[in-house]
Amino acid sequence: MLGFVALALPESHAFWQSKEEPFPSSSIPQVVALEHPLHIMVNKGGHNFLLSSGQACHYPVRASESKYGKFAYSSAFGYSVPTGGYFVEAIGGDNMLALSDDDGESWKVRKQPLHARLETIDGSPVLTSSWKPWKDVSVETHLLPPADATPNWHLRVHRVVTKRALKTNEGAFGLHGVSAKDERELTVLDAQESEGRWESEGESLAISRGGAVGILELDQPKLRAGRVLDEDANSNLMESRSVLPSLAADFSAGTDTWVVTSVFALPSSVEQFQTKWQESWKNRPVIPHWVVERIKDSIVQT
Repeated sequence: MLGFVALALPESHAFWQSKEEPFPSSSIPQVVALEHPLHIMVNKGGHNFLLSSGQACHYPVRASESKYGKFAYSSAFGYSVPTGGYFVEAIGGDNMLALSDDDGESWKVRKQPLHARLETIDGSPVLTSSWKPWKDVSVETHLLPPADATPNWHLRVHRVVTKRALKTNEGAFGLHGVSAKDERELTVLDAQESEGRWESEGESLAISRGGAVGILELDQPKLRAGRVLDEDANSNLMESRSVLPSLAADFSAGTDTWVVTSVFALPSSVEQFQTKWQESWKNRPVIPHWVVERIKDSIVQT
């Protein structure tokens, strides 16, 4: 509310008498690492968003995992909260890696990051943390901001070590999920490629009047299936009906698995985004060299 303090100043105050200057957009850094809250602020790809790994609520609060535990929060794409925990469409799973050990009846997501830290690798900030949904399951997560060449994509690298069989589902940003042409659910991407959903091996994508959002498995495309979830009604803070591009896979007990996720986002505030998203979607990021080396080292050690 501090932004409204100026309204208490009299008309004669220097604040109101000063000449209005243009907003200094060019002077704002595109990527800023915030050491104390363990965030990476990003101003790229047409929206502002933050990558987060160090936040958690120290007392019980409803939907704390959605308010503090997601991997990313955007100014353009509202986040979702759980409406229940008994099917994946109801867990508010955007920007989360959700795990189930009971064949999808209930799900767990990151609620309390462990050993969270901010690193600089190859000149770029990286957020690293771990979390343990069960005593015999551990997940290490690295969050990487967009590279200059691919401003609409950020990366998430997860290492999942489990002694129990798991179903997994990782979501991108949620977005408006109703067709503009008939106010019904989004169908398969239309011939004009202006709205709809698309699912394939290792990737999924949704286009609507809310923007364009997609998710891609970079390392092992055949490992995870792309699907666009119809999120439970009124679970998204901005949209009454929302969809969620996601990736799903089953992990066997006793496995050590790396997944490299790339998340695509282009908000509707970008002029003519319906015709611009194709080029950005095709301009895909590459896996950083240090990630490749860590995956190789872990395989050698195991």
